[in-house]
Amino acid sequence: MSHPPPISVHKRAMRGGLAGLVATVPMTIVMVVMQRLLPGRQRNQELPVVQVTRQIESKMPVPNHRLAKIHSLLVAGGHFGFGALCGAIYAATLSRRFRAPARGPTFGVLVWAMSYMGWLPALGLRRPAGRDSFARNAQMVVAHIIWGLVLEGALPLDSAIVRQSPNHPEAAGAATSFVA
Repeated sequence: MSHPPPISVHKRAMRGGLAGLVATVPMTIVMVVMQRLLPGRQRNQELPVVQVTRQIESKMPVPNHRLAKIHSLLVAGGHFGFGALCGAIYAATLSRRFRAPARGPTFGVLVWAMSYMGWLPALGLRRPAGRDSFARNAQMVVAHIIWGLVLEGALPLDSAIVRQSPNHPEAAGAATSFVA
């Protein structure tokens, strides 16, 4: 039995980007729901993604009144765009040969750690996660675990869709399409 050639890195990245975009929806819902469960005044604080967007906006040479009109769009675009980017990186770089149940959630926690303890503080866009409360960090870690679970789950679903399309040129190899 011959194995079909693997799907190109570009196609894996595109599929991962779509999966990352989709995974950002339940992640965002978890963030919002858990925000309501935070203790005291933390409940009224902005979500970290909003805090980061405000910092970026403060560095933009655009009048505040204009930014205010598109603030929600910038928050959503940045959040969902970053989710898609991380999904693309995940699908393009991780071999599908080595499947592990916790691989997606582990990647989600890695994204959180590298962002909230790494590049965001380094660029002055947010304080390090170590200065946040345990409840805030738990909220964000759980949200990123959910993102990773959905990301990992969405990629095999993508293969099943390709396999069901008889006219698709990769339909014959869909089951092993993510083998690197």
